[in-house]
Amino acid sequence: MFGFDGPLPWWRRAARIPVGVLKVLHRRRGITPTPIAYLLPALAATMVGLVAQWLWGWSWWLFPLTVVAGLWLLYLSSEFRRQWASRPLRHELLDVIAPGGSVRRHQEEEELAFRTAPFPLYGLPPAWPGQRWTAERSESWSAGEPARLELVLGHGHPEDGPQLTVAVTDQPSDAFQVRQAVEELWEVTRRDGGEQPDPAWAQVTILIDGEQQTFAYLADGLAWLARAELPDDTVTVRGREWPVETVELVRVQALEPYFAGRQQLDAAHRSASS
Repeated sequence: MFGFDGPLPWWRRAARIPVGVLKVLHRRRGITPTPIAYLLPALAATMVGLVAQWLWGWSWWLFPLTVVAGLWLLYLSSEFRRQWASRPLRHELLDVIAPGGSVRRHQEEEELAFRTAPFPLYGLPPAWPGQRWTAERSESWSAGEPARLELVLGHGHPEDGPQLTVAVTDQPSDAFQVRQAVEELWEVTRRDGGEQPDPAWAQVTILIDGEQQTFAYLADGLAWLARAELPDDTVTVRGREWPVETVELVRVQALEPYFAGRQQLDAAHRSASS
């Protein structure tokens, strides 16, 4: 009975913008300092300030305040010196200042990532008549390592029923990422990965652009996973209620059917949640 319904007044929304902007900049910092990184310089500046006050009568507190503020700005500026980030800073700030356009901005970012992919994308042949959609965009970055981008195209039924997804990245997978993919397969089949040892992989042949490629293959019930390290790319195919022997992949030339399918799915989710 004491709740407040309806949109916030403009002045309350405006008051939240500075805090939201600072949160974005704080989260995106390339350097995350520990408290000691502020404390030790502040103590040293305090000692210098006390000496300056004794010698020349200057206000001692200006010294630690200036040092702490300078360090804060230095660490904050690390965002603008980062070589890679998952989203443009401008878009994250606009999400705070003008949240009404955030859905459109996210959609534009996803479509741009697929259109400008630095590697080929693979899907089912154009003659296949079922539903298609952009399934996932996964990005990660570590200091000293090249950025890893993985793009996934979906085919079939997004929720239940037959489904096939094709993920491509230009970075090889390490042991952790392979194990993660296996555990995701077990999640689909509702098996607890727990402390289970790495399974034994079989081999399967899948056509890509008319050429046979050998994939490492792992099946669990109605779901399966196939991975191939090609000369320039890593391709991961996941199937659910989809016979692996029927899969034929081609390089995707037209992404519009996938974008249209993604928009339809998002619209259906918004309609269901409203």
